[in-house]
Amino acid sequence: MKAPSRILLRTAVIGALASSPSWAQQSPGLSAKPSGRTLAGATAPPAKQPVDLSRGDPQSEFLQPTGEEQQYLLEASQGKTWAQTRLGVLYARAENDLSRWEQAMKLLQAASDAGDHEAQYQLAVMHASGKGTAKSVIDALRYCRMAAEQGYLPAVYSLGSLLATGDAGFSDDAEAASWFQKGAAEDDSNSIFALANLKISGKGTPKDEAGAIKLLQKSSDAGDRRSTRLLSALTATGRGTSADPARAVSLLLPLANAGDAEASYLLANLYAGKPELAAQRGEAMKYALAAADSGKAEAMLTVANLYAQGIGVNVDESKAQEWLRKAEATGRIRIEVQR
Repeated sequence: MKAPSRILLRTAVIGALASSPSWAQQSPGLSAKPSGRTLAGATAPPAKQPVDLSRGDPQSEFLQPTGEEQQYLLEASQGKTWAQTRLGVLYARAENDLSRWEQAMKLLQAASDAGDHEAQYQLAVMHASGKGTAKSVIDALRYCRMAAEQGYLPAVYSLGSLLATGDAGFSDDAEAASWFQKGAAEDDSNSIFALANLKISGKGTPKDEAGAIKLLQKSSDAGDRRSTRLLSALTATGRGTSADPARAVSLLLPLANAGDAEASYLLANLYAGKPELAAQRGEAMKYALAAADSGKAEAMLTVANLYAQGIGVNVDESKAQEWLRKAEATGRIRIEVQR
């Protein structure tokens, strides 16, 4: 076997991969009646507030509704709050349609004034993105808090996220943790994952890696892939539990074999780096390639390193360089090669 390459790779990953869905990407479902989970016992009062659904320009016609919009149009115009929310969400999701965004604001504001938590949450999303209104972090936070205080779970998580990330214009890890705790108590997977991360870091709550393990195990058992991946990483390194690389592998294998690129990437690095898994080192390239072929830049870098160092494969500097170029071409990786 050829001697390992002496290539030294200096890399920097550009931008962080989101571990949880952006709160502003979440919005209520589109059922015929109000949908979305709330904290136990939370309710919103019904009300009627008719809304003028004509375009802002008095010379123009009414919006021509799509088939999906039509089913809510009459009852929304008559002031039925649930229909206003449903139609408002549809209008808000329209692509590059300023007229629909304008109507969405009217409908959702009416439903929000009637106490509808889904409408309040969607208004927060619109204020955060600047759809149909001026972009306003202050208003986004205000409406998100209104919905969260009514127990609407997407808003509960989102409010915590705003406070934890500083997207609210300021950070408050302690309050963020309290909102994540409320969501976690209702088995909300986003809240569980976020709370586990705070327990790992000790931000806003006492550092408690064993507690994080319990939360992640519960969420993993319910099918949350992010929780399974993080649980595997903690298990592999012995944080909050006994180090057990074999169990870490067993957590990742079902995800990787089902096409989860992140799990494949993590699995490849486990096989390549853990002495306890030396007998399975040849598997590293298989999973690194699977992740790299999905476009994951970090996995391309792993493939390059495996070829450069001859880990589980013969040393092949030309292939190492090829994969380095592919990784750099994604724009996610900067590479300096020193010999």
